[in-house]
Amino acid sequence: MINTDGFVITTTNRAAGGGLIRDCLGRYHGVFAANYGNCSITRAEQNAAEFGLSLAWSLGFMKVHLCLDSSIAINIIKNKNDAAHKHGLLTLEINRLLALDWDVQISHFLGNATTLLNF
Repeated sequence: MINTDGFVITTTNRAAGGGLIRDCLGRYHGVFAANYGNCSITRAEQNAAEFGLSLAWSLGFMKVHLCLDSSIAINIIKNKNDAAHKHGLLTLEINRLLALDWDVQISHFLGNATTLLNF
């Protein structure tokens, strides 16, 4: 399971995100966080998802459940927007990762970075 979250501090417009990767027994295999600079919340959510997928692939996971708390980011990913879309290149990279030889499910999870650690 990959749980990710992105957020924007409204007073500074600075974005960050992160997440964690656990196996089917709930054991942690990776925790990550990054500063994304100035971007939208949707972009921050997608950045966290892309990094989580990349990390899970590099760790050798073959069956993954990606949980995002942004239904907008999920819809953009599933609609496979082209490079002309403002999130297009990032969406293309996420879809490239999803097309690798593994089983990935994506679902909506209402939570945030704090609840991910207690999930």
